Amino acid sequence: MPTKTSSIESLIGKKLKERRKQLGLPQHHVAKALGVTSQQIHKYENGLDRIPASRLLDLGQCLSVPITFFYDGLEKYEESGKEILVKCAGLDGKQFIIKFVDHEGIISDVKILDRKNCP
Repeated sequence: MPTKTSSIESLIGKKLKERRKQLGLPQHHVAKALGVTSQQIHKYENGLDRIPASRLLDLGQCLSVPITFFYDGLEKYEESGKEILVKCAGLDGKQFIIKFVDHEGIISDVKILDRKNCP
């Protein structure tokens, strides 16, 4: 049974996928450079597996970015159990924090809203 990783792994995985696609590299190219399978890269990109620190360093070298690239913007996210805190700015520029207690429920709500707004 797959383990559930945190939103931080998901965000790092998205950064990995974005950079790989930006460079036009297929998953198997990155996998070969790291000595892992394409399936493992897929799991990293989708936040299904945590990326070990040493492998993250190797990924940075493979994708020509500093290791800090994968953490850019993560200071906006904090986790506390099942709660996620997100720092935001309103239209007036004032900062505030949104606390998501049941993010799985919110994600399903967003999908429902998305369908209502589609033609």
